[in-house]
Amino acid sequence: MNRRNLLIVLVALCALVNAACGGNSSSTLAIIITTAPTSMVVGSTANVAATVTDDPKNGGVTWNCTPTPFCDAASFNPGQTASGANSTFTAPSTVPPGSAQVTITATSVTDTSISSNSVNITIGVASNNFSFYVTGKEANDVGDTYSIAGVVTISADGSGNVLGGIEDYNDGDGITSPQPNGDSITGGSLALTDDGSGNGILTLMIPGNTKLGVNGVESFAVNFPNSSHALITQFDGTATSSGSLDLQTLTTIPSSGSFSFVASGAGVDGEPVADGGIFTITGSSIAGIVDVNDGGAFSRNTAFSGMLGIADTFGRGTVTNNSAFPVSLNYYVVAPEVIRIINVDKTDTAVGSAFGQGSNSNFSNDSIRQSVFSLENNPSGYAAAGQFSTSAGAAAIRSNSNAIVREIQPANEFNGVGDLNELDGAVLTAAPITGTYNLASNGYGTFNFDAGFGDVSTLGIYAVDPALNILDPNNPSAGGGGAVLAEMDGNLVGVGALLPQTDITVAHFAGFYAFGGQGQTFAGFKEFDFLGGASVSEANAALAGTGFLSDPFATLTAGVESQTATFTATASPDRANPGRYTLNPVAVASSASDFAPFDFTTVTAYQANGQQLFWLAVDPHTEFGGSLQQNPASVPPDAKKAKLKNQKR
Repeated sequence: MNRRNLLIVLVALCALVNAACGGNSSSTLAIIITTAPTSMVVGSTANVAATVTDDPKNGGVTWNCTPTPFCDAASFNPGQTASGANSTFTAPSTVPPGSAQVTITATSVTDTSISSNSVNITIGVASNNFSFYVTGKEANDVGDTYSIAGVVTISADGSGNVLGGIEDYNDGDGITSPQPNGDSITGGSLALTDDGSGNGILTLMIPGNTKLGVNGVESFAVNFPNSSHALITQFDGTATSSGSLDLQTLTTIPSSGSFSFVASGAGVDGEPVADGGIFTITGSSIAGIVDVNDGGAFSRNTAFSGMLGIADTFGRGTVTNNSAFPVSLNYYVVAPEVIRIINVDKTDTAVGSAFGQGSNSNFSNDSIRQSVFSLENNPSGYAAAGQFSTSAGAAAIRSNSNAIVREIQPANEFNGVGDLNELDGAVLTAAPITGTYNLASNGYGTFNFDAGFGDVSTLGIYAVDPALNILDPNNPSAGGGGAVLAEMDGNLVGVGALLPQTDITVAHFAGFYAFGGQGQTFAGFKEFDFLGGASVSEANAALAGTGFLSDPFATLTAGVESQTATFTATASPDRANPGRYTLNPVAVASSASDFAPFDFTTVTAYQANGQQLFWLAVDPHTEFGGSLQQNPASVPPDAKKAKLKNQKR
């Protein structure tokens, strides 16, 4: 073969096998990653794939990832794939420093000098949004009433890291979050105790507003009866309050539906204020009726309308009302039938909730039957709770040889028993309550109490979806229905809730409960709050719990913020009024050396069912109102099996 022919053969070979001559400069083999996520949660998996073109050997690709040691070739299974075939990529177990990204590449098996385009994947942690709200008093000379509503993003990887959030704070007296943006939560932590009590501390960092908390760091005591709900109390010495923290399952405002709502706070002169009513959402418009009690000056059944602003990624938006209800409001969507609302006027404050009425709401007097209720007011200091039967229900439960006796009553009447503590007025235990009520088909109604239950005379009542648990919206198994309440009296201004009373079996008041209370003492009407987790043993009716006492005004102690408080009591069923208990006393102590033990000497409770009770203190100089909410996983087997005959001992 002459030299010319040899050259022709070599050129032909080079065209077929790029690697044999001239390096990669003439190669047409190419790799493109066609399947890959842009972001992943730590430890999660996702499919990746690469397409290879002009590969004479169809060798496929090998996978790799940087930076090490956060990821490498071992992060892929299998580590080598054919063109277009999937490999499973496992994200690093921790977030890489710096950009929080990893970079994946695919390299040709046929020609290891040829690699794909690089794809960056942002690695984050799983998170949940929790909506929260509280109302209480600032620990200043005036004791301003204040409100907070917001959303906090908490890592779901078990670290408890707060990843972000937003809140609106308003005391109506100089501290109001900037509008329309609110205050940004940039970090913090949720640290739960390891004793199974559900107790913990939630810390929120708000560097943009150093007026909040301690130089822009707010701390809250929490107790979780389950993973999606907690009772919450501000616990940093700058203020004290009570409220709820709930898993957020929706961030867009419903486009339609009817709702009932209540809110409470303080007016321009610090007077107590309560609002309640109903409204309907149609697209971005709302229309409804509202009852307002401003320090005893009340108006009822006032029509209003407004517009809903678009919710942001935290479910936060604005409400623009007409002059009939001239309040600047923001809303936070929690769930399809739960919305928190907060007044962000600079001269007054209030916070509350709106609850859905159901997809086919059509209420009547028959919608209210055997029930328990709770009322309280933060600024002026009173609490009430009780139970009653209605003529519509025609099934009042009475103790009579362990049987249920049915009593027929005249139309639209209720009767029962209640406890009331007005501090500067009536203090009543197991007082008979009677009256009349009316509930329209739209869920708007009125309860009129006969004389004899202190200054409680007229309640606005606003019915909710029978399937909705208003105390714990993500836990429908605890029971649903009832109504929210706003008091329309000249001497009392408060809000509350009414729950169907479906189970008064004593044996079912057992298990582990989140408990909380908000109250005041007669001396100065200064607020205290507490919460915790307690076990209740039906065998000996013993309640034993641990938790937090927030007392920045030194109303009960020397101003101690105790996170080692203990609460013990003996719950005794009231044989004359099944469903009612006395807990005398509730003893409060602490391991803190400067904590002086004390007793709430007279405490009573009313059982809606085994998972939900209202309680209150009716001491002559101390009042509180609150709830006990059961962790359903803690119910003793014997309590689950108990029959109604066990209601009497």
